[in-house]
Amino acid sequence: VAIFYTALRIRRTTGTASDKDLEIVEPADLDKMLRSLPECKSILAAGQLATKVFTEHYNIDARKMKMGEYRTFSFEGRTLKLYREPSSSRAYPMRVEEKATYYKQMFKETHIL
Repeated sequence: VAIFYTALRIRRTTGTASDKDLEIVEPADLDKMLRSLPECKSILAAGQLATKVFTEHYNIDARKMKMGEYRTFSFEGRTLKLYREPSSSRAYPMRVEEKATYYKQMFKETHIL
C-alpha cells in the first residue's frame, strides 16, 4: 500500500483544513511515485480531495464509490487498486474507532493483516 500526498503545496482558502477550503498549488507527481514503487499493488486515498485528485489523474470512474471500496485501474501495464478511505484528520466527523474499521478491512484485503 502506498501512502503519499496528492499535493506537495496547498493553499488554505479559509482558516479550516476542510477539503473544500484547500486549493492545490503544486500537485504531486503521481506517475513518478508509482514508477518508483514497481511492487505497489494498492493505493489508499484518505479523504475526498485525495480521491478526487487521484481518480481524475488516472481517469478512474469513482461515481458511487463508497468509503472503504476500491476501484482497479491500469498504469503502464500494471493493474492497481485505489481504495477510498476516511480522512485521518481530526476534523473529519467520524470516530477514530470507526475509521480504524475501514482501514483494518483494507489491510486484510491487501494481505497486510
